[in-house]
Amino acid sequence: MKSLIAFVLLTLTMNIHAAEFLTSSQKDEVLTQIDNICGDTWCEGDYDYSFNEINCDSETNSCDLNFDYISYTHNEDGWDVVGEQRSTVTCTIEGVSKYEDMVDTGRRYGGLVWDFYEKVGECTDLYYDYAPAQVYLTYEFINCDEENKSCDMALVFENYENDDIYRNSCSEIDPNSNDVKFCIQDLEVRAYRYFNRVD
Repeated sequence: MKSLIAFVLLTLTMNIHAAEFLTSSQKDEVLTQIDNICGDTWCEGDYDYSFNEINCDSETNSCDLNFDYISYTHNEDGWDVVGEQRSTVTCTIEGVSKYEDMVDTGRRYGGLVWDFYEKVGECTDLYYDYAPAQVYLTYEFINCDEENKSCDMALVFENYENDDIYRNSCSEIDPNSNDVKFCIQDLEVRAYRYFNRVD
């Protein structure tokens, strides 16, 4: 009886581990290779990307790629980054059954197999509508006290793609302190929800 139980447990354990065909180090390498090529391809667009995780299944010959679209909030002149928003998605890449289907092991420094590279590109395009809005920020201090140590801060977030505007403000903050940063961070979340219609 003990032998039967041990056999069943061993079989279940083997089945559990049989589905994932990438080792931990192979997963890291796949993500590294995707990130390496990103800067010359998909990441030259409106968004930056963070490729977070990849999990593969030998039974379905597919991998789930988890990544973030990253949108930076810029100030009015468009140069300084004052914040960021992320949207996380998971895309299923089909038709892969082994590490060599993704990374070109025949090359000295690796690189992605062309077919897999195209499929990752299709993933980034597929969920593009889920990416956060591109936003520019302007702000001004108003209603300051005589010593300019306490002001109201009026902020305008503008989605340059469709000229949609979100306005809000913070009251009684010190314009020479971290209050400015905290105000921007707080209202940036509200602007993100507004532009992306998050309930």
